Amino acid sequence: STARPAPASLDWTPGMSDGQVVAGPRLVVHQAETGLTYVLTPEHDTTVEAVKLGLAPAAGVAAEHQILIAKGDKLDETRLLADYGLPDGVSPVFMYNRALLARDAPAPPPLALEPRDWPVPPIPELPHVQVQRGASPLVSALLDYRTHFFAHLWEVRARYEGCAARLESCAQAVLQQRVQSRALAAALENLGAFAAQLSERYGRFQSRLREQLEVKQRLVDGFDADVARLRAIRLHPLIVSLEELGGAGGAGDDASAAGGCSDVGAAGTASGAAPPPQTLLDCCGEARLRTWLGGGGGGPRPAA
Repeated sequence: STARPAPASLDWTPGMSDGQVVAGPRLVVHQAETGLTYVLTPEHDTTVEAVKLGLAPAAGVAAEHQILIAKGDKLDETRLLADYGLPDGVSPVFMYNRALLARDAPAPPPLALEPRDWPVPPIPELPHVQVQRGASPLVSALLDYRTHFFAHLWEVRARYEGCAARLESCAQAVLQQRVQSRALAAALENLGAFAAQLSERYGRFQSRLREQLEVKQRLVDGFDADVARLRAIRLHPLIVSLEELGGAGGAGDDASAAGGCSDVGAAGTASGAAPPPQTLLDCCGEARLRTWLGGGGGGPRPAA
């Protein structure tokens, strides 16, 4: 399957309720860091990479920094949404910014609820009322009361509208915090599943290690007996002559890096100082075997 282009339809729905079910082939993506919600309309054969590319402009997070988790699984960008049973209109997808998960990543800025203040608009000009000469002072007092009343009314309206807007901001913040809480729970679920996988793999490793240690211990316990058997097997003179074996004991041990009886014997023949090997142990080199047992073999070196 080839990668499809990024979904063309991308709508931001910040007011979506926490339990709302989206009908149709829509994919609801919650951004963990901000609590914002995005709705995409991809097909089932859309790749996860295409979804990331579609989210990048709106969420402000580069595709390579996005981590998408759905149904407890981390979405692989090379796979299709259908591989995860998405979109199903019910299961949300949580997006995390990889750059913000680093230890040295800066903390997000504090959220400022808007509006921070609510200025009182100027009082509109009131109709002018001409007070007749000789009118009662109560008339002037009534006009002053009207002016003060409208001043208080305008201030109360401004405060009311500001408080209503602040309450709306608080409601959006609560929804975003609810999304962040669900994103945290999804991340913990994913980490728990990953920890369970690690524990299972470690258990299999421990079981295999115990088996290998038992095999190694049997080799260590039977080392002296194996050496005795090699020492007891005499080489036929024809084998020594056909293979041109020469040099045993010290010559074979010194040339152990050569890794074979013929090479060891050749070294001894070239020096002309060592007698030809008499047993299989002379070919292998007892000192080399004990070095392997104590070092490369990983076991304790048995007593000579």
